[in-house]
Amino acid sequence: MAMKQAELASGTITPRVPDAIIEGQPSLPAKKTFIDSVNTALKGVGESVQFMSPIMGVVQALGTPRNESASTTAFNKGKFNIVTSSGPMQGRIVGNDGNYDPANNLFHGMNRSSAFGNLEKAGQKRIDRINKTLSKKNLNSRTREVLEKRRDDFERELDDYRRDKNDHNIKSAKKKGIDTSKLNPNEMRNVAETGDPGGDRGGKIVCTMMMDLVLLEIKYG
Repeated sequence: MAMKQAELASGTITPRVPDAIIEGQPSLPAKKTFIDSVNTALKGVGESVQFMSPIMGVVQALGTPRNESASTTAFNKGKFNIVTSSGPMQGRIVGNDGNYDPANNLFHGMNRSSAFGNLEKAGQKRIDRINKTLSKKNLNSRTREVLEKRRDDFERELDDYRRDKNDHNIKSAKKKGIDTSKLNPNEMRNVAETGDPGGDRGGKIVCTMMMDLVLLEIKYG
């Protein structure tokens, strides 16, 4: 499956679609109506999506992180090094020198640009799991000592990540002309977390679009 997906991305194989579409012949009216409807559903997602085929637009939208704002995604790309070679670790976070040491680095091994993930929440979940283990009474003293140090180190790492990410998002908002001095506390929190006073709406747009597509496929499929 992975090889087929890679070949599809590189254009070395063609997606399975009706021959009429491949050869440029007219498609069935119902299919044409569905494609037109898909184009309508894609409106507002962005010019880059609108100019590509409807199916490719959906594919790109599905690959866009929905639990991270565009500003946070850009910050993550600038902050974290990842494995770029093909394999199960591709796209996952490692050290700047390529070293992989998840025992001493909170985010190592996590997907930097997951479609459904959120690095801050994933980091907190990892700390929560350590605390859950520490709550057990039958831990030996050495294990407890190691885990307590790891938790404390990870909490500092997560605090640093949050502070740097929030600073980045606020600066990003100011570059877009947003006057943060006029924002209320809720809007300011949204700016720090997403770079947008109203909170990130990208995920909502994609989810709404996918629901529209499902309904259109039922109607015209």
